[in-house]
Amino acid sequence: MPYYGGIESYILNLSKFLVKNGHKVTVITSKIPRNSPRLENKEGVKIVRLTTPAIVSGFPLIPHLFFKLFAISKTADIIHAHINSPGIIEIAALVSRISNKPLVVTYHADPIIQDLNIEFSRYAKTILRIYLNKSIDLILKRAHKIIVTTPLYVGKSNFLQNYLHKVVVIPNSIDIDSFREQNSQIIQDLKREYKVKNNRIILFVGRLVKYKGIEYLLKAMKTVIPAFKSICLLIVGDGPLKNKLEYLSSKMNLKSNIVFTGNVSSRILRNIYRIADLFVLPSISNSEGFGIVLIEAMAHAKPVIASNVGGIPHIVKNGFNGLLVAPRDFTELGNRIIDLLSDNVYSQKLGQRGQESIVKNYSWEQTIKQIIEVYQDINISQL
Repeated sequence: MPYYGGIESYILNLSKFLVKNGHKVTVITSKIPRNSPRLENKEGVKIVRLTTPAIVSGFPLIPHLFFKLFAISKTADIIHAHINSPGIIEIAALVSRISNKPLVVTYHADPIIQDLNIEFSRYAKTILRIYLNKSIDLILKRAHKIIVTTPLYVGKSNFLQNYLHKVVVIPNSIDIDSFREQNSQIIQDLKREYKVKNNRIILFVGRLVKYKGIEYLLKAMKTVIPAFKSICLLIVGDGPLKNKLEYLSSKMNLKSNIVFTGNVSSRILRNIYRIADLFVLPSISNSEGFGIVLIEAMAHAKPVIASNVGGIPHIVKNGFNGLLVAPRDFTELGNRIIDLLSDNVYSQKLGQRGQESIVKNYSWEQTIKQIIEVYQDINISQL
């Protein structure tokens, strides 16, 4: 896939490991960027990209998705769709009903209107809230099984409580082997490109959207920078808030200490994790249902600091394999960053414990077996 965030990474690995286990997989997605191929076979996964005439608040509009999905569903045994993917998950549920094919939903997070990157009027918010409540209820009612990535999020979700009998908790995971690869030349090239050769490096990875709370990380840097001679914040990713965040960093006189890399390939990202001293995820809402970038950073034995929201506390155990801070509290965040950068022994201990927990609990080799069992149970129940 040309671009992937948390959900896209999940789908890529889910598809890849299904193929490794003898299943046929077709992924239907948007044609972003526009020069990406319409059809592609990647590691045995058939990828179909559909033209996207517009993107609204970071979400693609794909008007002919229904017809394409309906055609492909005729030869499918299972339709697996994802929340929160507005405009796509609804169509997947509709096709599932019309074609009478089982629907599995991975529930990544509740949709939260305040997290969208559009300012709505009070009336529009009311209409949108009613639509979301009704549509998600219908989708979950149609779903044969609902996969949730942490047990913690099951209790926090506003939408899952009526469907707990369908819920299966299966963690998001990573391809452990891919994170053992390293390239010393790429690492040196990255340090030169980003001009961070002699810097302590704080890393953020993710979409540049409201709920990620990146502005609070920028504010925390005002506390961190005076404590160190050479410090750099690498912000990896892209999104609708990029221009605003660049402007904010300039206005706060942080420009010389911050690098916006944009989107990077998975190979480059793995090596960016290696040059970082610590990783920060400053999310501010329960839209952060899991935070796959956390387990990616922990797989590299990097100490992590994250907000105490969503499903994050299930992954990060405060003081054991990382640190938790209150969302939006940039003073606390800055102080915890200083603590870790000032204590290499403690940082390494957190990083090592984090890596051990990821290898033990968050490997796709384990996760894919649980998902296949869900598929098999659905097919058996329909016989």
